[in-house]
Amino acid sequence: MATASRSQPAVAITGLTVSKDPGDAITLTTADRKNWCVNPYTGEMRQDTAPRLDAFYLAIRRLHAKPPLGEGFSASANVVFLFLTLSGLYLWWPRTWSWSAVRPTIWFVSGARGRARDWNWHNVVAIWLLPILFVLTATGVVLSSGPVNRLMFRLAGEPLPNPPAANQAARPAPKPVAPPADAPSLEDFMAQVEKNYQDWRQMSFSFQPAIAPAKSGERGLLNPQALYAAVAMPHPWPVFAVTNVTRDHATGELRAKDSYADLGPGWRTRRWVRLSHSGDAFGLAGQIIAGFASLGGCLLVYTGYAMALRRLFNRIRARAT
Repeated sequence: MATASRSQPAVAITGLTVSKDPGDAITLTTADRKNWCVNPYTGEMRQDTAPRLDAFYLAIRRLHAKPPLGEGFSASANVVFLFLTLSGLYLWWPRTWSWSAVRPTIWFVSGARGRARDWNWHNVVAIWLLPILFVLTATGVVLSSGPVNRLMFRLAGEPLPNPPAANQAARPAPKPVAPPADAPSLEDFMAQVEKNYQDWRQMSFSFQPAIAPAKSGERGLLNPQALYAAVAMPHPWPVFAVTNVTRDHATGELRAKDSYADLGPGWRTRRWVRLSHSGDAFGLAGQIIAGFASLGGCLLVYTGYAMALRRLFNRIRARAT
């Protein structure tokens, strides 16, 4: 951290993530919400992604969450997509359950061209991805629609959450204060956490810098005001659960709190909804499956428009003749 501070003196470090894998870089989070990767052996400091690529994904995320036409448009689009998913199952349902009738709707037909190819691709992709698309669209409805989100909390029997603006207004901005003289260093806290959680996989520390940065090379460079760590253990369930650890300043003891088990039923459901929407709830495998389903959704849009346009042009041609 001292090397990183000398390399980027204008950067205020507010977080630190360490992996147990000796081949992984140390990640520093800064006050401007950027991540820097630091070589743990040489102290070389680099941004974790290409700036242009990072800006591109940030723009895409903002466009996805808040489209230009507003949140109401996003909620309506999710509802329509959910309706298309369910109605598509009804349209797909074969009239006769014979192999010759079912086979073209569950697997690709080689050599198909034109409308037959579009129809075959549309049905095959839709039926195999239907459960995933249903989850993605249903969770999207909850996330984008305030009334549906509040209904979820009511059904879970938990008080409704305050709007984000109210939370920000009620929460005062943190003010840097001088740490007590006997405040433990970040190294001491990390060693204490590592001793109590020997099977740790990753540790993330969050803190606020002191009023005046410590001298370069000084132990405990930023003297955190409140020591806090999120400890990820091997094979957690749910995969996004971590152990939140704080240090009692009076006694020096660690206090642990499960990030998932200690939540109420409403917020547990909300976590599942949010992370199921992106596939993160099931780790890398879930993200890959959600990515393929999203790509399949694009193919459904293409084939759906292709069949609709072919039908329209055929009607126009029939009327002309």
